[in-house]
Amino acid sequence: MVDGVDGNPRASGPDGASSAGDSVQFPTAARWMGLAVLLATGAVLFPSAPGQARAPVSAGRPVVIAATRGGLAGIGQDRGAVFWCRRNSPLHATSFATRTDRTLRIACPSVSSDIALARGRVAVAGYDDLASMNVRVVVDALVSGHQRRVATIYAPDLYRDLVSDGTGLFYGVDRVSVEELKMTDNGSTYRATLVGGGVYRIIGSRAVRVAALHAPAALAAGNGMIAFATPQRRWVYQGNASDDFVRGGAWNGAVEIHRSKDASLVARFRPRGSVYDLALSREHAVVAAALRGERGYVAWYDSRTGTREGEILVADVSSLTTSGHLAVFHTTAHPSGTETVWLLDLRTGKRRPLDQSKNHSFITEPSVRGSRVAWGETTYGCISGPAKCSSRILTLSVAN
Repeated sequence: MVDGVDGNPRASGPDGASSAGDSVQFPTAARWMGLAVLLATGAVLFPSAPGQARAPVSAGRPVVIAATRGGLAGIGQDRGAVFWCRRNSPLHATSFATRTDRTLRIACPSVSSDIALARGRVAVAGYDDLASMNVRVVVDALVSGHQRRVATIYAPDLYRDLVSDGTGLFYGVDRVSVEELKMTDNGSTYRATLVGGGVYRIIGSRAVRVAALHAPAALAAGNGMIAFATPQRRWVYQGNASDDFVRGGAWNGAVEIHRSKDASLVARFRPRGSVYDLALSREHAVVAAALRGERGYVAWYDSRTGTREGEILVADVSSLTTSGHLAVFHTTAHPSGTETVWLLDLRTGKRRPLDQSKNHSFITEPSVRGSRVAWGETTYGCISGPAKCSSRILTLSVAN
């Protein structure tokens, strides 16, 4: 996930529970195991002038703005730069205008990262060591040049998204009680209950809970607003180690949009199915939801009224972002494994592919900000080690 001025929030308290008989397929996202969150604040290295906001990108074909050895962990963008990192490596910032690259004093986790940006501050959140039995999320902030611990979140509690509303940094936590855990040769059986949680704002070296916002299933923010999806209250999951059993929100659960400064309610709507991803801009709230079986859809709503505006049928969506009247997301086709970056025009409901994985590669964290789309591409050889793979960051200018 990437959040800048346009972002993503989450919703009210748990008012729904999934039926044990529902068969719903969610995109794989192993947030259950080995998460680490590193939040750091510091100066954005390339504060662009207004004329640089759309600096040299192609209007027709993607342009490679940076390349590196090893696999990408995450990508984010601000008005003047794209922020990216490799696994277990410092965060880089590459200027769109000059392509100058700077290394920040922020280390990305070992598997994947969320990156959020807010008024000269940058935050990184992601998985730690998936093989470790010490499952935890650590939250750190760089305060007055020193890295400070903000919070530590231990399993079975669940980290839920790192977002920016343009001025502040937020993350979500679901507090979970595991009622039953059985290990068998075929996997595990979990019975878990949501017992609390909420949305937290990073203030200096502290994490302060936003009192009016409850535990989220998905979180988004942007333009001084924050949105969240109602989580499930209880889970029953059987299978191999995965967090699909907690990935989606409550069945037909509500999505709420609040103002960040006072948590006052702006809009509330209730998509069908189970919402597992959110994006928010001044104009639109966009949701990705799963239906029974392997079906799913992306729908968008007026972010000020909650009025439904459109919908397209599409399954296995991830990295959903929005800015202005555009949305960008990523899909994976089964069983081929082909990955595609899609651009969706929220005024017409038409979508078109921007890039597709090829030559044994996969896509990393596409995002849209204004008229610029950015994403990463990494070869599959990273599984064998950094020396066996390479990555590149691409950008494309589109009409918005």
